[in-house]
Amino acid sequence: MENEQDSKAAALKLARGTYQRNLVLGRETLGGSTLRGKAKSYMSKYNQSARSLVARLKAAGIKHTIKLGPRGGWNSATLEFGEEVKNV
Repeated sequence: MENEQDSKAAALKLARGTYQRNLVLGRETLGGSTLRGKAKSYMSKYNQSARSLVARLKAAGIKHTIKLGPRGGWNSATLEFGEEVKNV
């Protein structure tokens, strides 16, 4: 059975670029609400990048959970590892 550390390490290997690595490490949100400056104008691209990472995690069988934001939304959702997948 995978623990959180194993899942996170495997997810980091699948991450492409700084934003996706920060998603895995919990420094960014899936919807891009943590983006600042010029990056905020590319929020739709970051959102697409987050969805691509989640798809790769599912395809690789890495156990993760998408923890939705306080109001139940994707904008401030984060990734958690070592648990079952929630459909989003």
